[in-house]
Amino acid sequence: MADVLRQLTLEEKVSMVHGNSNWTSGGVPRLGLPPIWMDDGPLGVREESGGGYQLTNGSDDAATGMPATLGLAATWNPKLAYSYGTVIGAEAFRRGKNIMLGPSLNIQRTPLCGRNFEYMGEDPFLTSRIAVGYIQGQASEGITGTAKHFAANNQEVQRNTVDARVDERTLREIYFPAFKAAVQEGGVLSVMGSYNFLNGQHACESDYLLNQVLKKDWGFKGLVESDWGGVHDTTEAALNGMDIEMPAARAGAPPNFLADAFLQGLQDGTYPPSTIDGKVSRILYVMIKLGMLDTPARRTPLPIDAAHPLSTKEHQAIARQVAEESIVLLKNDGGLLPLDLAKYNTIAVIGDNAQTKFVHSGGSALIKSPYEITALDGIRSRAGAAAAISYSQGYRIPAAVGRGAAPAAPANPLTLDSLQTRLTLTDTQATAIAPILDEINQGQSALTAAQTANATLRQQSVDQIDAILTEAQRAAFARFGNPSPQQLIADAVATAKAADLVIYVGGLIHDGFDSEDADRPNLKMPFGQDELLKQVIAANPKTVVVLLGGGALEMPWLDQTPALLYAWYPGLEGGNALAEVLFGDVNPSGKLPCTFPKKLEDTPTASGGEEAYPGLRNPDLPPVAAGGRGPGGRGGGNALVPQLIETYKEALLVGYRWYDTKKIEPMFPFGYGLSYTKFAYSNLRIVPGNDLDPKGTYATYVVFAQGQELEINIQFDVTNTGTREGSEIAEVYVHQNRSALDRPEKELKGFGKVTLKPGEKQTVTVPLVASSFAYYDPAKASWLAEAGDYQIIVGASSRDPRLTNTYRRAQPTQLPP
Repeated sequence: MADVLRQLTLEEKVSMVHGNSNWTSGGVPRLGLPPIWMDDGPLGVREESGGGYQLTNGSDDAATGMPATLGLAATWNPKLAYSYGTVIGAEAFRRGKNIMLGPSLNIQRTPLCGRNFEYMGEDPFLTSRIAVGYIQGQASEGITGTAKHFAANNQEVQRNTVDARVDERTLREIYFPAFKAAVQEGGVLSVMGSYNFLNGQHACESDYLLNQVLKKDWGFKGLVESDWGGVHDTTEAALNGMDIEMPAARAGAPPNFLADAFLQGLQDGTYPPSTIDGKVSRILYVMIKLGMLDTPARRTPLPIDAAHPLSTKEHQAIARQVAEESIVLLKNDGGLLPLDLAKYNTIAVIGDNAQTKFVHSGGSALIKSPYEITALDGIRSRAGAAAAISYSQGYRIPAAVGRGAAPAAPANPLTLDSLQTRLTLTDTQATAIAPILDEINQGQSALTAAQTANATLRQQSVDQIDAILTEAQRAAFARFGNPSPQQLIADAVATAKAADLVIYVGGLIHDGFDSEDADRPNLKMPFGQDELLKQVIAANPKTVVVLLGGGALEMPWLDQTPALLYAWYPGLEGGNALAEVLFGDVNPSGKLPCTFPKKLEDTPTASGGEEAYPGLRNPDLPPVAAGGRGPGGRGGGNALVPQLIETYKEALLVGYRWYDTKKIEPMFPFGYGLSYTKFAYSNLRIVPGNDLDPKGTYATYVVFAQGQELEINIQFDVTNTGTREGSEIAEVYVHQNRSALDRPEKELKGFGKVTLKPGEKQTVTVPLVASSFAYYDPAKASWLAEAGDYQIIVGASSRDPRLTNTYRRAQPTQLPP
């Protein structure tokens, strides 16, 4: 490395610390240093756009559309997170990428955040465990992930202009641990700064974040890149730890801050040579670790062609397993689920989400998956000839509301008889329209247009029919093909009444609700779904509700429905996974990685008013452009918006820490999830670290960073007392009886997942180390695990303790930051 550094000219060094395209940082061909290729994102490898943003529409970039990482967190399965990472790593390597821009490790502070679907929930310990597995899986395939967005990027509304005011202890205990684990345990080689300010300074130019915490306290050796357009000042970025400013400045925009101005400052002595050498050394370190400078190459990517597709069957199977393990059973009164097809001749599927595809949406994800099984597809396929499946749209997702959105489809059946009845077609018109209907309905006149897989074909067919009709007929056809919300509800109610059972598939969509650059306006289901669902349940009380989305929703109809599943955004195999859970091929085992409150007013940020979220106008700063980005940014609009100050008034009390400490009853607590079987917990014991009984299931996901030794093992037995095989996630929480500083009621410090046959019992062992008992003491600038009594609580959720015991620490332990 030192030899290469000596050979580089100053100009060449500077060319390496900023983007030279939208997705690459500069290389030096003279010395055989290639550019570093980066790409989105957390849920799969982004559709190819070369070095820019314009999609290339290639034939070799159909990547596996993985379930959203909030769903991955709902599996509570670090080993499966590793497999998830291998899928992204393998496909990125074959696409020629070096750094993937994920995972996203921000903590869910408010359920309204538009990117919660790609975060990993509200708890720093759970997020850390899933993140480490994910990152190590990526690394096993020859690329590195990126821990992003560092730090406190906990809302999307005005993310470029909000100043998050967060105290040191809260940062260290809530918002930093997943990043720390990514660095010290996961070995991640790339960290991305966030758009927001943190305590008065841009996060991408924060000496505290990048130099002191990341590089000094945690010993990070890799590179730090900015979020796209996240750098705003040459001196701040040069001196405060930013290594690569991304992306390249757009045509007509000023140069990158770490380009000409940085070079000039190095030449005139404003910045010492060590400034540029430090950045380039980190870049070279990453290139060496990834084998980018190896001759011959360490590995050669398998070509992508028809015989060797990018998205393999093995990758698709992993996506399906993640989806299966992520689905959370929230309610099952009377054991309605799993469904027995022998009991139901007709099943109605209701809801536009049932036929909607979600993989190619959500902001920076933009994955072009080779296929996607919708909920309706999966239910139809699984039911086969055993039950007649009817479908009603119920509500309409607006057409083309965002990137990747498909045109809305007509809801009523497009058959020749129905058009003849409503439009009084002439014989000539009927003859011309018949082949169009055959194509749109795939030769089956009883199918509705909404059931056809190809949304573009549907819209083209409607346009062709329009061209054949008279003006008066077109007006009538528009009313028929695009019914009012009231008519959609009426049709859905009629469909529900005619069926033996209803499966309602609704919830959220990406565009406008779960997406980059915007937050949700509230916790209500959009498009009038609450009223629709109320009427559907009244028409047929045997209604199973399936919700898709990125987290909590208000559910005013909850008491009326007997069964409820939450399926997140389940990826390309999501429909098959959902059907397997509905019909009992898979026993649900997912548990919530985030609390579902009864109402928005119960949430920790709501308690602090506008000052806590989304922030109040900063009186000391003028309004700025909404985009708020540097020369390489993607825009965001030129309208002026106030710069905000947002105070994290709830401090440590995020998620269940808030609800448990404040004694607020949630709708569904953190860690909650039912099964089609039952589990009993027994025989809790605390075993010293040097006296471990190795039998049973051992939670081997803990890596003891910073030389910590195993302190104790929490052991207990879990028995399947039901009639089906199933998996249980047992959670271990710690409560300190007395502490010098206030602490939350309890905190998750371990968990174990076991799969048991009926009647089977297993011992679960969860290791705890000194940091499992510690809090951060700002006065000592270190972690402190005090002497004294701690309650060990083993439970099925944060609100369902099954076993408790007391552990006494004899001596205090001080740990580095």
